[in-house]
Amino acid sequence: MLQGFEDDVAPGFPWRNPGATRQGRKTYIYPNGSEITLVGMNDPLALRSGEFDFATYFESHQSTRNEIEEILGRIRRFSTRFSDLTCDTNPAHRGHHLYKRSRHERNKDGTRKMKIFRSRHWMNPKYYDFERGDWTKQGEIYVQGTLLNLTGNRLARGFKGWWVSQSGQVWETFDEAENVISRRDVPGWHEDPAQETPLDWYFGACDWGWAHAGVMQIWGVKHFPPPVGFRMYRVALVYRTHKTIDWWAKVAAKLQTRYNLARIVVDPSRPDATESLNRAIGKHGGEWVAINADNKKKADAGSGGDMGGIDGVRTGFRDGSGVRRIFFVDPQEAYVQDPDDEDNGSPVGGPDTLREEQSLPLSDVEEIPDYVLAEPDDGDLDMWVPDRPASNQHDDGCDTTRYAYRFASTNNYSQRAGPAMFENDTAGEVLDHQATLHGEEPFQGVDESELYGDDGQPLSMDEYLERQAEQEWI
Repeated sequence: MLQGFEDDVAPGFPWRNPGATRQGRKTYIYPNGSEITLVGMNDPLALRSGEFDFATYFESHQSTRNEIEEILGRIRRFSTRFSDLTCDTNPAHRGHHLYKRSRHERNKDGTRKMKIFRSRHWMNPKYYDFERGDWTKQGEIYVQGTLLNLTGNRLARGFKGWWVSQSGQVWETFDEAENVISRRDVPGWHEDPAQETPLDWYFGACDWGWAHAGVMQIWGVKHFPPPVGFRMYRVALVYRTHKTIDWWAKVAAKLQTRYNLARIVVDPSRPDATESLNRAIGKHGGEWVAINADNKKKADAGSGGDMGGIDGVRTGFRDGSGVRRIFFVDPQEAYVQDPDDEDNGSPVGGPDTLREEQSLPLSDVEEIPDYVLAEPDDGDLDMWVPDRPASNQHDDGCDTTRYAYRFASTNNYSQRAGPAMFENDTAGEVLDHQATLHGEEPFQGVDESELYGDDGQPLSMDEYLERQAEQEWI
């Protein structure tokens, strides 16, 4: 950066300090006393004693949200009519904190926190001669040669100046402009929550995490005539790290009361955690509705159209005829309030501040653009392994979405009304006969009347088995 600044921007300027080597120069002083100071970002806290009117962060795609806010906090000299921070960067992925700051984040007065100004290579006099109206020698070699021959997202970012996600997306059918909506776009929405028309039924989906994000989504499902069939709306979201099972249970119990959840489909890798969640939900006054999710990732040959989670979500975002079935309420409207922080005066929660400081994804939506396929063993970046996501990526919300679509596409609880009719440990609850009340096939052919005693009360499992044994002798 120093070489470019001194050789291209300020060659021979009198305010360049001639008494130090390039490596030792940190300040450049104008004759009127104005000063340019060069600061490295290896220790952002070192800025805290500074006062500036303007700041420019070069190669800011390497920045973190914390660094940007530290710089903004030092723009406080007030010797000019206005002040600002300029971030100089090539475009990165759409999950980058600078892109999100410009697209989604607002100041208190409703204005965007950041504006993007696109510059092109022909605007650089090093590469383009405005007097001749043609590329310079450097421009012909670098811009028209090297950059123009890039491919994929490298061409889009490095030459066209587009903010695009990585190549090899798992769900290339996802379109933020179409699949992410405002709460007011959910069918039945009303500005007064008491007057909202509920969707046909609701359920939860959960993926465990501690250092990685733990995720709980609440989905509402509405059924439509063919060819749509159904649409599902993620209406509430919890996306947090370092939370215990008991904390998640408190959240689940409140959401169960709010949405009358039919089920909570849970990451099946921890059956013990599913049982612990159920017990903890019961302790907080909720029903035992957590079940292990179907983790089928892709369709099997000859499966008769039974798509796995990855395939299903891909067509859910947009199928071959252009129908979209999966919609996310904007996370800023969907975050669920922390049950340990209910006295802050806001009915809506916020993002995980620890992940925010680390510039990590803050929601399920932010994961999707960079949820990519595994590379083949030869490392060819333009080749990808079909339907096998790469390992070690931020995919907790994506996994949860897979569980959710798989459940919504294979179940219909639209006839469910009111709380479950079978309490814990009754025969109906143990046999999962609640499913028959949702229009599904009876579990193991058990008739509903067999689950009640002569007094009309649900039988315990022991009572049910005794009756079955008696009938076998008759």
